[in-house]
Amino acid sequence: MRSLIVNADDCNLTSGVTRAILDCHARGIVSSTTWLVNLPAKPEDVTAVRDSGLGVGLHLNVSLGAPLSNLSDIRSLVTEEGLFKKRNDYVLRVPTAADLVKEYIKQIVKFEKVFGRPPTHLDTHHQLHDETVFMQALAHVAREKKLPVRRSALMSSPDFSRHYPGILTTQSLFGNLDAKAFWTAERLEGVIKNLLPGTAEVMCHPGIWDADLQKLSSMTVPREKEHALFSSSHLKKILEKHNIRLIHFGNLKVN
Repeated sequence: MRSLIVNADDCNLTSGVTRAILDCHARGIVSSTTWLVNLPAKPEDVTAVRDSGLGVGLHLNVSLGAPLSNLSDIRSLVTEEGLFKKRNDYVLRVPTAADLVKEYIKQIVKFEKVFGRPPTHLDTHHQLHDETVFMQALAHVAREKKLPVRRSALMSSPDFSRHYPGILTTQSLFGNLDAKAFWTAERLEGVIKNLLPGTAEVMCHPGIWDADLQKLSSMTVPREKEHALFSSSHLKKILEKHNIRLIHFGNLKVN
């Protein structure tokens, strides 16, 4: 059996991004999303996402906006202005795993309060858990909360399971992290056709380019392109043709 999770990142980045994700779920093949819980949210957006049938995970975020923790508790994550550092700042000065765990737990607690249920899974804004300290913190809270996580580049190491026992994820991950890159129909169909038995995730970033998005993200045109692609009903036929089962992370089981 081949199973595919199509996860749209950055839900609640803006209302336009949230609307695009909901559209891609209603008309296309997006089966999962991850919510930015530290950013302001419109009640109607929360309700629409909660009731949509999407698997809703948590997009753990320490690189945009303000933290949920007391600033004095997470000094390695914040600027003098009380905002999260940018992702490039973490290259110059690595944060502590303890600070990350504190903030991650705060975000999980708020997610559960907002949605009335746990997230289906955890991932990180800007895929920061491709770096060791972020993976350490993510693994800690994932094990504690018994939640699946998105794959990390670190998982290709033969020693990963020894260092991070008990982590549940998919067997493969496909997607773009470049702000100027985007999925094309040809590339996506190639990935779908060649999926191996087991579970895989396709990461995407659909959105609506508006003034709100322009203020927050350098990824603009690619979001519009991926909104058009992933809302296409034609993709459902491709999944059916290749006998691919569409799931979300909530269908994975953590012992």
